[in-house]
Amino acid sequence: MRSSIVTAFAEQPDGNLWVSTDGGGVYSYDRKNDRLQRLPLVVEGGTSSPLLVLALHRTRGNQLYVGAFNKGLLLYDPPTGRARKVSLSDRDEGPVSILFIVSGRIGKGRFGWAPMAPASVY
Repeated sequence: MRSSIVTAFAEQPDGNLWVSTDGGGVYSYDRKNDRLQRLPLVVEGGTSSPLLVLALHRTRGNQLYVGAFNKGLLLYDPPTGRARKVSLSDRDEGPVSILFIVSGRIGKGRFGWAPMAPASVY
């Protein structure tokens, strides 16, 4: 791994894990074969440079929400290897960092997240 600081885990349907790191991006860990593979998160309109990932959350459809420092909330699709930025607001607030993601019935939606900056609730 590019970073030895693990920030979050999310379990895949097959029992393997997604692991996020502080500056090294996201990895897939194959428990059976004890293998770790970095996911090249290619964000639409951006680069695949490693992200400082703070939070992970797997959806029922096996997509992965990725909360990143200064990159906001991303939605990763494992079969395609592509990620797209999720709009949190109609306003362009500049860089937003997502600290954690929770699931369940929260307000009007099914997900909640805690942005670090700007000081707003989405």
